[in-house]
Amino acid sequence: MRFVAIVVFLALLVPASAAARCLKYEPAIATLEGSLSTRVVPGPPGYVSVARGDMPETIVMLKLDASICVLSDGSSYYNIRSHGKVEEVQLEVPLVEAKRWAGKKVRATGSLFGAHTRHHRTPVGLRVAGLRAARKPTTPSAKSD
Repeated sequence: MRFVAIVVFLALLVPASAAARCLKYEPAIATLEGSLSTRVVPGPPGYVSVARGDMPETIVMLKLDASICVLSDGSSYYNIRSHGKVEEVQLEVPLVEAKRWAGKKVRATGSLFGAHTRHHRTPVGLRVAGLRAARKPTTPSAKSD
């Protein structure tokens, strides 16, 4: 019986330790590293095909060097979903600045948010507060306010 109790206790610790490594949605600040690119995708009205008349939209993407997980925020309508193994995020950043960094490894700092419009092409986005050249390969980090 004592062995079963120990196994159950250890099993409960695993999800807690995994969750401790996950990032949090806004207002927490996250720093992500990866390759920045821009992409043209179909926009309104149908979000299906530029060739069929949808407006082209240029979006900014960050292909992460290491996948992340993001914890649900039950107090927010937009950030209610947890996500595991996120490998790419859409960046909210001025296009002029994004084009300067396109094709380069960058370190993006800002706040994570859950997709909530058809303009959002990934389940998790990052409102960028700063972009700079990436350092040597690292893992994602989060700072709490």
